[in-house]
Amino acid sequence: MVAPHGSPAPAAGDLAVPDASIAEAVAALPSHADPTVLIALVHGLRPGRKRDPQEAIEAVRALTRRLVAHPPSAQALRTNIAEILAVRQHRYLYADTGIARAEGVLRGMLRRVGARLLPRAPHGSYLRDLFLQLFDRADDHLWVQAVPADDWQALWNALGIEAESALPGFKRAQREILEAMNLLAVRLQTLANEPEIIRLHVDEHSDPTVFEALATLTRGFGRGLSGSPEASESRRAVLQDAIAECDRELARWRRLMQVHGTTSEL
Repeated sequence: MVAPHGSPAPAAGDLAVPDASIAEAVAALPSHADPTVLIALVHGLRPGRKRDPQEAIEAVRALTRRLVAHPPSAQALRTNIAEILAVRQHRYLYADTGIARAEGVLRGMLRRVGARLLPRAPHGSYLRDLFLQLFDRADDHLWVQAVPADDWQALWNALGIEAESALPGFKRAQREILEAMNLLAVRLQTLANEPEIIRLHVDEHSDPTVFEALATLTRGFGRGLSGSPEASESRRAVLQDAIAECDRELARWRRLMQVHGTTSEL
């Protein structure tokens, strides 16, 4: 795997950033949006050969302590992340990840074999490709999930992203998350009219209008981002309720699909 600008990416599990200062490592990058330090730090959180999840937990906590103890490093890493987010396309990561492709078995198999034999080079314009560099092992999700949410929150707090959420990169992330949510809601509206989905609900009530409501609320939330914090919190609560309604509807779809042996692009 090769990092942008031609520099080799750090080996998995090898924390290539010197203990002295993350800030110094970030300052030495060839560009403000170079992800080499971020990749090294994430790979450094990954447990070793024994795949002991406790190693990942301790590594996350150690990085948190390191950032708290050295605010300039937290600021440098925060700015680096913001620069990365500012120059990369987000929505393909947010809207397409985990969505099954509408393709036949043979075509899907050929695509996967082709990707194995000739991996696509990372594209510096897509956040999705950066995530493929950050989490480049098939079992990375295991250690990520093993780290308690409170530890991830502590790391987030140590980075201080909330304090500088007005940086262009973080603003772009928020905007593109909303755009991706709107895109997914519209896709689900369309999917609700597919014959396979309609047949599922002959004997059971369904309310696909929840997806239309989510799309409307998402667009409204995006337009109101510049409003008062109190109004934003109120809209956020309404949006979260709408997301929960959509989750319940999708859970109903999946349950009925299992009962009827139906598949769909969910």
